[in-house]
Amino acid sequence: TGKTATMRALVDLVRGSGRRVRLCAPTGKAARRLSEATGAQATTIHRLLGWIPDEGFEHGPDDPITGADVLVVDEASMLSVHLADALLGAVGGRTHVLLVGDVDQLPPVGAGAVLGDLIDSGAVPTVRLTEVFRQAARSLIVRAAHAINAGEPPVTEAGADDVRDFFLVERLDAGAMFDEVVSLAAERLPGHYALDPARDVLVLAPMHRGPLGVDALNTELRARRNPDGAPIPGTTLRVGDRVIQTRNDHERELMNGELGVLAHHDVARETVTFAGDDGRRLALGVDELGTLRLAYAISVHKSQGSQAPAVVVPVFGGHQIMLTRNLLYTAVTRAEQVCVVVAQPAALRTALHRRDAGRRCTRLARLVRDG
Repeated sequence: TGKTATMRALVDLVRGSGRRVRLCAPTGKAARRLSEATGAQATTIHRLLGWIPDEGFEHGPDDPITGADVLVVDEASMLSVHLADALLGAVGGRTHVLLVGDVDQLPPVGAGAVLGDLIDSGAVPTVRLTEVFRQAARSLIVRAAHAINAGEPPVTEAGADDVRDFFLVERLDAGAMFDEVVSLAAERLPGHYALDPARDVLVLAPMHRGPLGVDALNTELRARRNPDGAPIPGTTLRVGDRVIQTRNDHERELMNGELGVLAHHDVARETVTFAGDDGRRLALGVDELGTLRLAYAISVHKSQGSQAPAVVVPVFGGHQIMLTRNLLYTAVTRAEQVCVVVAQPAALRTALHRRDAGRRCTRLARLVRDG
């Protein structure tokens, strides 16, 4: 619906008028995508606020952020109430704040639902981008996303001018689903679309446990994609493994949710080269690999702020507690070129009929409206 183009135009307009603009996002990967989209430097919110481990944020009400007439915050749906409080508390009186996000995605991992509450308050000027432009409307991924938001089954039949980039495969039992997901991710999609299976294909599951969980899928996908990778002593990882960082490392700017491949193990120096999806190469000590996990498959929550050329999404009844429209919409919209949903029909119906698995009990909308 034009969010990226609008932000790029906005940044150009603000700069063209001689004003200063700063950009930030909750995660490192989202900040890098924002930089690429706008051509302007973007940082994580923690870096913008000057996070000091064991001490807290450098900037706050008594020492606000400088150098910003306009502050743009992307992926604002990921803002917890605590992070939003710290960010807005550090904004000076002459800085305008623009929150950009998608309230149809999953709510933040932390407490609150700040973006949705601010919109619901009616007190904050809000612009909704709703027009699907002609080029985007040809994509079945885009149309599937809109159908999911409406609680309707996604359309899979393509017209003459459509781009057939979304597929729905129905399977009844867990074993058949597992085989289908693994086959698609390890062989069929990389072969058909000429993709690198280590970097370009992402499996997004709702939960870690169970027969269609992240852990079981990672075990089998590694056996298919990296069977001969040299084991890295003292860890469960291998050279060539696809991995995800699970904590923020501000010193290296290796942030929670960043994806990459373990490209090389220097036995003599006891270091491993992490080749990030953003093109960076970092040398990590073997004793520092405890924050990395296999990422042939990851959770839908961890995928927020990321995209991949090909995405495979299992929708399994055993994950019923997590199945919602928000989760399915978030997973489908991570795909750039092709998305395949492998679903049990009953589980798909459950996801489409549930807006959110757990209602957020907040008072923010009322407090803002009455304040």
